[in-house]
Amino acid sequence: MTRFLVLFTAVLAFAVQASDFSDVRNYIEYDDTLSSAGQPDAKQLARFKDAGFDRIVNITFTTDDEPAEDAIARELGLQYVQIPVIWSAPTVQDFRVFAAVMQSSPDARTLVHCQANYRAVVFSFLYRVAIRGDDFEEARRDMESVWEPNETWTDLINSTLAAYGIDKSYP
Repeated sequence: MTRFLVLFTAVLAFAVQASDFSDVRNYIEYDDTLSSAGQPDAKQLARFKDAGFDRIVNITFTTDDEPAEDAIARELGLQYVQIPVIWSAPTVQDFRVFAAVMQSSPDARTLVHCQANYRAVVFSFLYRVAIRGDDFEEARRDMESVWEPNETWTDLINSTLAAYGIDKSYP
């Protein structure tokens, strides 16, 4: 009976931990190493660390009225990388930089985020398809569960797919 209680407690703790991000804007977990979301606050960053995340990749610009996310992440012991992507003008080069960061430690449990998880979900989709070779339709469904990209971002998706020699197009 004691073994059962220990196992049940461990399973329950994992289930609570796994669902602990319901308050993070547009949070989506793709697998054990990749998740994306909107802007987390300091308490949420601490919960990501407690859940075993290794790295935070922020693909937005920061402003003076935002908390010092880089300092918070570093204090928590998280690797922090910022790749400022212009909302109205994302580029294939932005994605190449992102992909290089991701490939530098491909097994690191990573949260990719932006303000609302629109940029981040597109970059996650492209990384999954162009770099990891994940199923296009599954990655597309995951992306569209958060956001259906506008014309600017659709152009980025198609330019990036072409640059990586993928014979598919979006939508």
